[in-house]
Amino acid sequence: MRGRNLGTGLGGYRLTDAVTTTDTPADALEPYRTRVREARLTRSEDLIYNNSHEHAAVLIEELFLCADREVGVLCHDLNRPVYGSAGVIAAARSFMSRPGAQLSIISDDQLDDDHPLLTAINELTAEGASVRRIVKPDEFGFVGFNFMVADQCAYLFESDASEPYATACFNAPDLAAKMYDIVNVMFGVAPETAVTQEEMVA
Repeated sequence: MRGRNLGTGLGGYRLTDAVTTTDTPADALEPYRTRVREARLTRSEDLIYNNSHEHAAVLIEELFLCADREVGVLCHDLNRPVYGSAGVIAAARSFMSRPGAQLSIISDDQLDDDHPLLTAINELTAEGASVRRIVKPDEFGFVGFNFMVADQCAYLFESDASEPYATACFNAPDLAAKMYDIVNVMFGVAPETAVTQEEMVA
């Protein structure tokens, strides 16, 4: 089964207007934050675009807030300006305070134990909640994209991990489930035939 092209349109989901600044002034961020929050609260199928660290932090914060059970992250090294921002840390702590919550992190490089996000959530983890993290297994070779997925429903996807451009959606269960399949495959939980990189980008 071939998946939809995450990098070019995500199979017919409606497109919202893109915000195209690469560095977002503080006074320009609030309308973007409002739009993202509304998308989360209404479970909108619209795509939201990001091409700055500030936008990425807003999206990741709202993804943590929309998740009840599971968050999966495939990344290079948990970019500190984004994942270490105050809003993301507060949202992650809120998520990890939920009993049974699980945060799964797969990184290209070993993460520092003093990373601000890891330090913060380790200080506040509910009973039954857990954080699992691994370095991406060598057998998967080069994976050119990054993503974050929440409850197999909402996601943030960077089709080119070397560029600061991404799309997000708060109501795309088919695509989000494929991303979480990748998380589980890399942790050895799901069968390796569940999804392939080619299916994600084809």
